[in-house]
Amino acid sequence: MRIVTVTHIENDSLNKKNPDFHFLDENRIEYYLLNCPMLENGAKIRLLIDDNIILEPKPLEPMEPIEYKRYLNQRRFGNWEITNKEELSEDLQKTLYLYEETKLIFQDILLFKKLTSLKTANFLLDKLDNDPFWYCNFVSFARIDKYIDKHTFLLRKREMFYCLRESLMDIANCGNTWTTINKLLQTMNNKFAKPNKRTTKEEIKAYLNNYSNYFYFDGKHIAIKSYYDKELSIYNKIKILNQHSKNIYVDNIIDRLCDEQNDAVAKTLSGPDISILTGGPGTGKTTTICEILKLYMDRFPRNKIQLLAPTGRAVKRMCEAIYEELGLNLINTKEDEEFDEYDDESYIDAKTIHKYLGYGSNPKNKKAQRERIKETSFIIIDESSMIDVNLFYELLSYINEEKVKILLVGDENQLPSIGAGNILRDLIDLGIQTSYLKINHRSLQTIDKNAKKILKGKTDLIIDDSFTLITEDVSNTLASDLFLSNSVDAILSPYRKDLFKCSTSNINNMIHQRLYGETTRFEVGDIVICNRTNYKIGIFNGEIGTIRAVSIAYIDIDLGDRTVRVEDTDDIDFAYAITIHKSQGSEYPNILIMIDDNDTSDFLTKNMLYTALTRAKRHVYLKCSYKMLEKIAKTKTIRRKTFLSMCKKINNK
Repeated sequence: MRIVTVTHIENDSLNKKNPDFHFLDENRIEYYLLNCPMLENGAKIRLLIDDNIILEPKPLEPMEPIEYKRYLNQRRFGNWEITNKEELSEDLQKTLYLYEETKLIFQDILLFKKLTSLKTANFLLDKLDNDPFWYCNFVSFARIDKYIDKHTFLLRKREMFYCLRESLMDIANCGNTWTTINKLLQTMNNKFAKPNKRTTKEEIKAYLNNYSNYFYFDGKHIAIKSYYDKELSIYNKIKILNQHSKNIYVDNIIDRLCDEQNDAVAKTLSGPDISILTGGPGTGKTTTICEILKLYMDRFPRNKIQLLAPTGRAVKRMCEAIYEELGLNLINTKEDEEFDEYDDESYIDAKTIHKYLGYGSNPKNKKAQRERIKETSFIIIDESSMIDVNLFYELLSYINEEKVKILLVGDENQLPSIGAGNILRDLIDLGIQTSYLKINHRSLQTIDKNAKKILKGKTDLIIDDSFTLITEDVSNTLASDLFLSNSVDAILSPYRKDLFKCSTSNINNMIHQRLYGETTRFEVGDIVICNRTNYKIGIFNGEIGTIRAVSIAYIDIDLGDRTVRVEDTDDIDFAYAITIHKSQGSEYPNILIMIDDNDTSDFLTKNMLYTALTRAKRHVYLKCSYKMLEKIAKTKTIRRKTFLSMCKKINNK
């Protein structure tokens, strides 16, 4: 058996005491070589670390990236070189040639995982020669564009398409479903690697018309066409829902509700089949929902009711609140089953929207689940401000608009969705029947009053036993001290990355290192947050838990109501501090909000600070200078550019 040696040049970062593979980076050719399908040709790859350590992978079959990541904890590694290439097979030499040709612009191992044959390698090399911008399907436009020097009409055509697509996607990722020609021109020219490649308004318009099946352009508004189509579909669906009503009239006043809550109950049940209930924390939204459910079930005892929320944490909190009102026997939350059957004691089902749409199921069950959506008679969606265009469109695509009644619940003053669109705000402005809850029923109202002051642009905050304002420029040590002393239950920051001192990344690393020493690895006892939804293992984006076990192959996390096993560490991150966006749908007794005094951008708006303040039920520690507070209070929320906001108002019956 031939031995192909991969020699390491810089080994300072190696932990020689632990010869596991945790220090390898799957985004390098060495990872590909170790797990290359072409090992079947007889070549055996070994890793020569130094004179004393030789790592030879046990499996001879290719490993999936998620399987290999169990060996990964650190992402830094030195430079490598391949020796005795003459002993490589022809196929493997072709692979290495491709790597050498593309390593500067393409280091994603997922592409190399596809190199199971010489035919595939030839296909990729042909793309490199004749259609290099095809690689933009895998990496950013800028990484490809800076290496392309050839100038042909066909190349320019492909270059403009991918630059247009990525620019409009970037704009959509900022929440806007359409943009103007001036904004698009600026965004595109910032992406081109060389000045001579920059475009003009006239060229952009020409290519928009040329690619009219992919882009929408009416002479003023520019978008990815699918966003226009989806928002138009949403508008038509809600018009149909608005024309229908179940006409459930409420004769009696419910004594335990205030006037605005009673009015909301009556309007929701007797009004159109799509309506909105909005109000801040403590205004009694959950109590109002429970009374709506009771009256609806009295009228339609066998109808199927679905409670939905965008995140697993929001679903859990909604169920806990309704459990106190209705009793557990009326709530079905079996997220671990493929489908939840309705029986004599289970009229209400609770799920994330993604789970309700069948994500995480095999294709057959996903299709069956989506057919079941048509059987649902009443859908209540909590935290509706977090729903983006894509998710709402997909949900409405499977309902039976002749049968279903929909109630959207949320706080119109909170942050809009991370994804494109502004669904809750747009529907309110379109004239969808909306009930407003304004009276705060909590005994501690200082937090609520201060949050409303911020919305009104005022900075004369009330300081008392439930609200502490820290104006001096303190270090992150304050955050770790308050957290480790159990004075706060959550630390919130607008910033995720290291650009600002009080980013969640910096605070998390400080607290983790104070607990476990100079290490960035996950340890038993670490508090972590799920970065994405993975139905197969039962984790949901935004859920927070505590690590109970760590091995080279997996991490066990206690999520409170269940323990899950995570193999891909990209699914989780430290959660001693979380972003304000991630905190939506959650409430905590005591919180600390960290605002950087050097933030000169308009990223932090009064709606973001309002969202952060209203996460607390008992006490807020707000670390923010007077100067920053004044700046935030003056920062108006920029209305997102959406097609729904341009639609004609819908008249209620």
